[in-house]
Amino acid sequence: EVRMDPRHLANILTPEESRRFERDGFFAVEEAIPESLVQRLLPVCDRIDREEREGQGKGPGERINHFDFIGRDEIFLELLDWGETFPKVWGILGWHIQLYHTHMMITPPEPAGRTLAGHGLDLGWHQDSGLLNQDLETDPRPRVSLKVGFFLTDTSEEGRGNFYVVPGSHLRNEFPGPTARAWWTAPWPSARHRARPCSSTAACGTRAAPTTGARRGGSCSTATRTAGCVRATT
Repeated sequence: EVRMDPRHLANILTPEESRRFERDGFFAVEEAIPESLVQRLLPVCDRIDREEREGQGKGPGERINHFDFIGRDEIFLELLDWGETFPKVWGILGWHIQLYHTHMMITPPEPAGRTLAGHGLDLGWHQDSGLLNQDLETDPRPRVSLKVGFFLTDTSEEGRGNFYVVPGSHLRNEFPGPTARAWWTAPWPSARHRARPCSSTAACGTRAAPTTGARRGGSCSTATRTAGCVRATT
């Protein structure tokens, strides 16, 4: 007999989380995974990163995104229905859901001489779902999926490969500014820098506009790791 983990019912989506998600397109879950799990995940992420860099000919300082990593190690399966986050997913999307995409982002420190003041944030703003967006003709586009990201290293200060998001951008199809290019070097005041301590997560609707090229951790001696970016869909 299969029984639901009691943690799921203890961490259902709250009215405040629902309100923030509908208004901003994202919210954070602090200390969602214990430090003990973080320490188990980090060496596995580093192993996969080494293997992929060797296979792709990538240097140690290049930002890299490892797709479909969920099957590379059984430890990642623990994140799939994690008690502190999975109830948030079904609270937003309903019960008829499935995992359809995963990616692990490794953001090494910037090379010497590259600074925030001198080179800007180098953000690659976009709306998730790619070509699917071209087929959805409503305005705004329907919510077909959301993403859950687990931050495994400390991003509580700027310059650590931080995540940026434009609150409310999930409610419109066009980019909320003069051009996307204008946001690559300096975000508008309404763009929020997401400072996240280690072991927190962020649930983000894929109609929001996160970055593909968040600034690498110029003030860090270690890479910023965001693993378990799992996307669920109805």
